[in-house]
Amino acid sequence: FPLMATVDGRDIGFLSMGPARDENAGFDGELWAVYLHPDFYGQGHGKPFFDDAVNRMKKQGYKNMYVWVLKDNMIGRRFYEKMGAVEIKGLTKTVTIADTVLDEVAYGWISL
Repeated sequence: FPLMATVDGRDIGFLSMGPARDENAGFDGELWAVYLHPDFYGQGHGKPFFDDAVNRMKKQGYKNMYVWVLKDNMIGRRFYEKMGAVEIKGLTKTVTIADTVLDEVAYGWISL
């Protein structure tokens, strides 16, 4: 299910989440997509947006969740770590975007 973040009537980000798509991950929920416009980084919008998503996941009955993040996306990785996620060692994959192969790592929340 999708969730939008707005500030003063302006959409600044979105989140999409639901059941885990990778049974090897060992989690029941997954953040499928997360985006916050860079103009709003570091202004305190990410945590309440994320907390709202977690609360919605809990209400849907999810006990834990994970997210894939580009290995080189240090801003995203630090954000997930600040939100309590830990890197799931050994759970990696590659994706191809515009003919470029990129590495992804998984971060998980053992308990919501």
